Order: sequence, then C-alpha cells, then structure tokens
Amino acid sequence: MDNDYQSKETGYFSNTRTDIEPAIPPFSESVLEIGCGTGATLAWLKTSGRCRFTTGIELVAQQAESAAKVVDKVIQGSIETVDLASWTERFDLILCLDVLEHLNDPWELIERLGRLLKPGGRLVASIPNIRHISVLVPLLFQGEWTYSERGILDKTHLRFFTKKSAIHLVTCSGLVMVCVKELGLQSKSISSMLNKLTLGMFRGIFASQYLIAVEKRASCPQRDSMSQTA
Repeated sequence: MDNDYQSKETGYFSNTRTDIEPAIPPFSESVLEIGCGTGATLAWLKTSGRCRFTTGIELVAQQAESAAKVVDKVIQGSIETVDLASWTERFDLILCLDVLEHLNDPWELIERLGRLLKPGGRLVASIPNIRHISVLVPLLFQGEWTYSERGILDKTHLRFFTKKSAIHLVTCSGLVMVCVKELGLQSKSISSMLNKLTLGMFRGIFASQYLIAVEKRASCPQRDSMSQTA
C-alpha cells in the first residue's frame, strides 16, 4: 500500500483545501490535520490568521519533510498506528480531508480523534460520495467498477460512503453534527448544470464529496467518559 502512495504525482499531496472555509470556525488556536501532505492547507490556515499552531500527520516521508517547512509540528507515520492515546495536546480543530476512506477502521479513528478535541472543538471531514454519477453510470450500464490513480475510485481507497453512511461515521462516537455541505456542485460545472436541469431531484448523485463538520459538546457523557479513560 505504501508503494501506491509513493507513486502518486506531487499534486496529489499539495492541494490547498480552501473549500473547507464554510465549515471551519473563524479562528482556532490549534489545528491538527490527518494526512496533511505537503502542509499546504495548514499553511493557508496559519498565514490567513485562522489559527495559531498547526500539527500534521503524514504517511509518506517525502511529503512529511516538505510539510515540516511550513507546519509547526509534523509526525510522519500511519495514523492507524500513531499512539494518540499518549498525547497530552488537545485541539480546537481537527481536519480529515480525503483520508478516512483510505483507512482500515475509520470508525475507530474518529473515536480516538474525539478524545483529542477540546470541549467545543470541531472535526471537519471531506468524504467522497460513492453514489456519484461517474460511478453509477459505468456500474449500472456497463458493469464496470474501475479503480484509478485518484478520484472517487482511487485504488488506495479501502472504504466507500454515501451521505448517510458518511454522517454516521463521523457522529457514531458521540460528536454532534454542525453542518453537511455538498462539494462538486460549483457553478459552471457539468454536475451543477445537470443538477439544475433536474431541479435538484437527483442532487445526491451529482455531489462528488460531502464536507461534514461535527463538534465535541462538553455535556456529551459518552465522549467525557472516553476522555477520562484515554
């Protein structure tokens, strides 16, 4: 699996995810990004005054080295083996952008990340929509399910989600829903035009991703008990 990531082009790791802005707070004292790549998104958050301290975890060593130049603290390794339970840091914002679908057990990770959130802290995830028309049409009419180097059927994806299952993933351990936003429906895109032509009736097959924000509420007994035993 590591070789699959090593073979990806540089642009795969260097996107600045400014599209998350509607889902994040105006300012977060500390931000953790899982799968930070070269650190472009964390660097944007800090230079634009949206946070004070940035931490990133990145699987690929070469990308982690690049991230270390612009991120305050970088840990190189797999998030599924990093010992988060020993961390004393707590974060105002945690980002899981196009990462949960790559994991063996994303449900367990969300539970562990919840323990790292401060009360009132927010976790924001972007998750590909397996119901997207680009997947459905070849599957239904041609019987094809073809993996690719990137996109919804990226060959490194281990898990696939619809809107409902993505929401369940990020809320199943007690984090509380803040908002869900559809991505891929920007104006002038083909998906946007098709969505308008169908009067929004099939919106669920035109959204390429879901951007989901959840919060850790101080009054959540399940989450508090997790924090006590972490």
